[in-house]
Amino acid sequence: MNRARFPLGATLSIAAVLFGTSACGGLGDTSDAKSGSSPVPELKSNQKVSITFESYNFGQAGPWTDTFTALIKKFEQGHPNIKVTAQKPQGNSPNPAADAVSSVQNETASGNPPDVAQLGFGDLDYAVNGLGAKPLDDLVGKPAVQKNFDGAHPYAAKARTLGDWKGKTYGAPFVFSTPVLYYNASLFKKAGLDPAKPPKTWDDVAKDALAIKKKTGKDGHYSDCLTKIASDWCLQSMVRSNGGRVISEDRSELTFDQAPAVEAVKTAQSMVKSGATPKLSQEQAYTEFARGDMGMILETSAIQGAFMKGAKDKWDGPPPRPATRARPSSPPTPVPRCSSTPRTRPNSAPRGTSSSSSPATRPTP
Repeated sequence: MNRARFPLGATLSIAAVLFGTSACGGLGDTSDAKSGSSPVPELKSNQKVSITFESYNFGQAGPWTDTFTALIKKFEQGHPNIKVTAQKPQGNSPNPAADAVSSVQNETASGNPPDVAQLGFGDLDYAVNGLGAKPLDDLVGKPAVQKNFDGAHPYAAKARTLGDWKGKTYGAPFVFSTPVLYYNASLFKKAGLDPAKPPKTWDDVAKDALAIKKKTGKDGHYSDCLTKIASDWCLQSMVRSNGGRVISEDRSELTFDQAPAVEAVKTAQSMVKSGATPKLSQEQAYTEFARGDMGMILETSAIQGAFMKGAKDKWDGPPPRPATRARPSSPPTPVPRCSSTPRTRPNSAPRGTSSSSSPATRPTP
């Protein structure tokens, strides 16, 4: 497989208001037979309310929970009459994101759904048609929704509609996880490779990974796209980069068995069989790459901070390179010192040293 362009927005989390009847406790039934929901009344200055915010980020230790806790605290300081109760999804999956939909489903069935939930973009259809999510346009009015998108960090035009279903906004785009190929320039040099000329195709990745393993004794490359703990966002990106899809355009047929998808999986499988990719868990791979014992890792842009912290004063990447035209055969751009410049589409150049195409991430509950 040599067409490895990873489109941005492989996965999107949306903060979707699920039930207008409970969005602001004590407001009574906000539903009506015509639209399914009606505008939520403005809070009075002396009116105290509480809401529950369910996010799989609360089920992960370290920076995820700490960051969200700080954001909620800031939100409550700006809205002292609103109390936010944070909770992680119900379930015991190693990756709490895997429990997000089933948790809301079970809570809804028991009559105690969260007011706001963080769900994946791929779950939008089911959230609307299966879980009874309410359109924000109806709950707070379309002008208010658009005003939020026009805030201090305006959303890109296309990002504003990613939480839309049949012309109505059900969720605010929350965060992108962009597949990024991080690499360790120090190991490249030790293996006799030029870190200023990183891999451009998956064949290059496999070749360089084997060179690193042979000449340094370190693992070559790890892709967190096919592990049991991973969601399907990264696999979808691999398939899309190879010209395929996992579901048809009209959403009526699964297409995992078509040639582009099969080829993408076989490419990853071949690297495991050859020894270019080690058999590790996600956590083991994170730790190994962060301490400098792995040449490359395909992971989410969200983990960049952890990798940079691990690399500090231990290993490094090359100096930033000028933006160049992406070639049809290029995988996500390998970038220096764990910063993220994934190429977004054919013939588009990287924009600086950060994921500049993601929507403004203002994850206030």
